[in-house]
Amino acid sequence: MAKEKYIMTVDEDTQGLIINALLMLREEKRKEGMDTGWIGDVIVDLCNAPKKKTRVMGDGCER
Repeated sequence: MAKEKYIMTVDEDTQGLIINALLMLREEKRKEGMDTGWIGDVIVDLCNAPKKKTRVMGDGCER
């Protein structure tokens, strides 16, 4: 089975929420005795993902 990669761009706040959710999922699955190695890989990929720039007022094109 081929591994598919997706590119996701998120801001830092969203990135933090996703990482916290993945960490909670990992702890939950460890208690159930399930494999959690993939969750660490996802967290690393998420940390290395391009960051979405937050928009500052006046930053856009004004007409």
